[in-house]
Amino acid sequence: MNKTPRGRRVLAVLAGALLGLTAFANPAGATPRGADKPYLFTHTFTIDGGIATATITPNKDLDVAEEVTLVSYFAPKPQFATPQYVFESKTGTLKEKNGVVTLEVAVPDCNTQVDLFFGGQDDVIDPLDGTEYYGDRKLGEKKGTGSRSQGPAGWFNGGSKACVQPAVQPVAQCDGTVDLQLSNNGKLSRYDVEFRVTGTGFDKTVKVAAGKGETVEVPAGAGEIKVTAPGLPDFTYSWSRPETCVPTAGGENDCKTVTITVTNPEGNTPAKAEVKYGSETKTTTVAPGVSELVTFPAGTATTATVTYPEITGTTPVTVQVKKGECSEPSPSASVSTKPTDDPSESPSATPSGTVSTSTSPVATTPVAGDGGDPELPLTGSAVAGVAGGAFLLLVAGAVLFILARRRRVNFTA
Repeated sequence: MNKTPRGRRVLAVLAGALLGLTAFANPAGATPRGADKPYLFTHTFTIDGGIATATITPNKDLDVAEEVTLVSYFAPKPQFATPQYVFESKTGTLKEKNGVVTLEVAVPDCNTQVDLFFGGQDDVIDPLDGTEYYGDRKLGEKKGTGSRSQGPAGWFNGGSKACVQPAVQPVAQCDGTVDLQLSNNGKLSRYDVEFRVTGTGFDKTVKVAAGKGETVEVPAGAGEIKVTAPGLPDFTYSWSRPETCVPTAGGENDCKTVTITVTNPEGNTPAKAEVKYGSETKTTTVAPGVSELVTFPAGTATTATVTYPEITGTTPVTVQVKKGECSEPSPSASVSTKPTDDPSESPSATPSGTVSTSTSPVATTPVAGDGGDPELPLTGSAVAGVAGGAFLLLVAGAVLFILARRRRVNFTA
């Protein structure tokens, strides 16, 4: 009879203990963690047209301001994978009830991940390499846990192509080789890209790091060259001789000889040239980086023709042959028809009976003397003396004539 009440008392004590533990674990007024827990924030999260947008609203005034950040990443795959590199991030501050914060970031046009999390710019993980995660700081419902913000999952993984921007630039060389400049330095280039270059008898794979470039030399005779890489459109190229690799020619005519100069660019193969001027044709082979001269006797033709028979794709070149200034050769000694005997002193008679000398230029007309031999030509000063003497004789004759006449008048027989 007594055992039953005692057992009831034991059961009552145990039940009270259980109720006490329950009260301790869930104090009066507390809401169990789970779906019924009140949210401190409400948010939205969308991605449209390459833009991720999030709005966050506090449901009550906060004692301490709360930062929230939206960040987009370059990703190696459309599913979660690392390493990831930040593309763009924005941060806003929450405090007042119903104080809406809106964040927008661009999403790269390649594989990406976007995260909305509680924290500021100092909390952005870059790179996200698998050693650290945002974890429960992300906004949105997560399986098995609660969230401080009510809304959709604040993260995204997706994309349709690798975050690389491979490019190829072919540079043909004169000797038939091709330099392929491979680059991976575009706006979206964040990962290494592997190029494969193939041609006739040629196959090479080159890995180019993000933001870098490499040059691959394809030997002559490789035919059609093909380059493949993730994100690279189909690329093919066949060597063709650059215009700068064709030899050049020029001509000149010095009135005796026509000279045609043929120049072969450095790095080119030896070039055979056939040069035709008038009816004559000459052939020469010009080494790379060298000029050769081809000469012909000058003729009436004003052009020459140069042909490169061993260089495919070239056409005959017409070279203008301009005649230079041509003049007759000057004699080595001058010939004069003037007398070569030109005495420095020429005697001449004067009325006073004196002899004068002169260094003035001689007259060009010789004077005949006795015996018919030419005498010294009269100088300018001698001519003046003769004229003066003649004038004096004329005056003296006039005076004598007058005197003789007076005598004849006064004379009586």
